[in-house]
Amino acid sequence: AVIKACFYEPTVNRSYTEMAAHYDTAILPAQPRKPRDKAKVEAAVLILERWLLGRLRHQLFHRLAELNAAIRDLLVKINDERPLRRLGVTRRQLLEDLDRPHLKPLPAAPYLFAEWRIGRDAAAIGPSTGALCGLILEERAHPEQGFRSCLGILRLAKAFGQERVEAACARALEIGTRTYGSVKSILDNNLDRQAPPQRAADSPVINHRNIRGARYYH
Repeated sequence: AVIKACFYEPTVNRSYTEMAAHYDTAILPAQPRKPRDKAKVEAAVLILERWLLGRLRHQLFHRLAELNAAIRDLLVKINDERPLRRLGVTRRQLLEDLDRPHLKPLPAAPYLFAEWRIGRDAAAIGPSTGALCGLILEERAHPEQGFRSCLGILRLAKAFGQERVEAACARALEIGTRTYGSVKSILDNNLDRQAPPQRAADSPVINHRNIRGARYYH
């Protein structure tokens, strides 16, 4: 779930994040090797090992449906029939009294899982093409908004060839453009075959008595 570990701002993978947003819930990652961060989960695992797996370990099941039915019966006993020692009520009663009133309704449609892939096709054309597509996806508010731009750039290779597209993307990076239209315009006008424009920093400094120097300004 966590693709970048950080104590202050851990990064969760996009599919997991979108699932949480779909169900209007939050993800709070626990620290690695810190079971106390998720004490309730660890305690539930222990209960299931003792009261569920322990009781089923000697039974033989030939179908998954049979196993699920046996698990369901034991879950009913654990949650509905077995009261907690300290509280004197069952887990089902706690759910209905404490949790249920605060639960939100489920969304009308279930979450649809999606796989996200890095634009490796762009990098296969060349480093400049990969870099440009990466910047297009990063600079959009939502990466999905840049998908068509990247696809359009990739398809230009069929008409102009990979070498020219790579040169056009390098030119686009040089002049600071981040669109499909700019890359296509470079190719249509054969600007990818021309030398890049000279930067202002590379221009020679002209010394003349009529040109004001830095000392003139205060």
